[in-house]
Amino acid sequence: MNDTTPWIDPELVAAGQLLQSRGLVAPDRTQAPLSEVRAATDRIGAFLGAGSVPLERERDLSLPGPHGQVPCRLYLPDNAEKPPLIVYAHGGGFMQGSLPSWDAMLRELVRQSGVAALSVDYRLSPEYRFPVAFDEMVAMVRLAAREGAGFGIDPARLAVGGDSAGANLALAAALALRDAGERTLGFMLLIYGCFSTDTESPSWQRFGQGAGLSQTQMRWIWRPISNGRSSGTIGAPRRCSPTSPVCLRHISSSAASTPCSMTATVSPRASRKQVCPVS
Repeated sequence: MNDTTPWIDPELVAAGQLLQSRGLVAPDRTQAPLSEVRAATDRIGAFLGAGSVPLERERDLSLPGPHGQVPCRLYLPDNAEKPPLIVYAHGGGFMQGSLPSWDAMLRELVRQSGVAALSVDYRLSPEYRFPVAFDEMVAMVRLAAREGAGFGIDPARLAVGGDSAGANLALAAALALRDAGERTLGFMLLIYGCFSTDTESPSWQRFGQGAGLSQTQMRWIWRPISNGRSSGTIGAPRRCSPTSPVCLRHISSSAASTPCSMTATVSPRASRKQVCPVS
């Protein structure tokens, strides 16, 4: 069944048409060399971010991680002292994406929210397989909690977030910190995240041949990440709905100590945003 068109937001359709008119179409990642796919992603990011103005306090960092130094980009809101911080993982199927391609989106997020952002340039698959990227996300959250004051942020007000594959890494990091008894996070921003390797679900059967990722492409993405596993949530020991208040209550130990105690997931396929309380 392929009835995706009525479910797609008209603005998303228009954005796709604009990119096509400019020749900015990512090649099929299951067929094209990965270098071409990555280069196309960066070209699309540069086009979408054209005209984006850097923040006054924006700088690149090289932070220590479990697999070596991790390139990051710190965005601090203007005229804000010790703002909260979101540690952010970009999307790209775990194997593409870069700091510059997400500049415009994160600058806008910082400007509109007043929250600082730390964009993590985690190591990509297939050169670095799971759990390398996951390890690096967990390490960056811990570093922000431990040394965030030196970045000019409030380490007591931390969030984690990401889009697509990055949302997977963000959720997995939050669950790992929770299971380790580290109550450092008060908020998650999960944007059209992929949280299960099951590509035979009813939603994949319904929408997997339409706009966006196909079932074939998603299976190809998961293959080097899941190390042969056919289903499950990468980085998490059990499956859990990202919008489940019961699940999310365990991630924040004290909602009262955070500026916001909600988690948001955004799905362009369904053209809707879901926000669930964690307190």
